[in-house]
Amino acid sequence: MDSVRLIPYARLPRAYARLHLFHSTVDARGHVHWLLVERTPGRGTDDPYDAVVVTE
Repeated sequence: MDSVRLIPYARLPRAYARLHLFHSTVDARGHVHWLLVERTPGRGTDDPYDAVVVTE
């Protein structure tokens, strides 16, 4: 499956600019969903982390 970068199509709201983008997707209706974290969890770990989901 090909992925499409969202940068040309959607902009993260300015209020969340201090957070790091962990994952993003677009649903069937064209809404953008961002998963944002204060710091990226380490690779290969199952450690829990706090995240914010933003939908636009």
